[in-house]
Amino acid sequence: MSSSESILLNNPEKKEHLKSLYQHLCANQMKQRNAQAQKVLKMSMIYFFIIKDAVFIKLEREENYEPLF
Repeated sequence: MSSSESILLNNPEKKEHLKSLYQHLCANQMKQRNAQAQKVLKMSMIYFFIIKDAVFIKLEREENYEPLF
């Protein structure tokens, strides 16, 4: 262990500061992951409703379809 590492780890204030920084970084990373997951979920829902609407429109057209012969 280097002398700078031992100074950091033996100083309670610096140790707490490093711990706080680490927790802050982890929290930000989780926020970013949650935001990305929400975007994916939102896009999935949009695609689902587009496909659902397209299927219902197709079914409505087929139900009203009258053969010419």
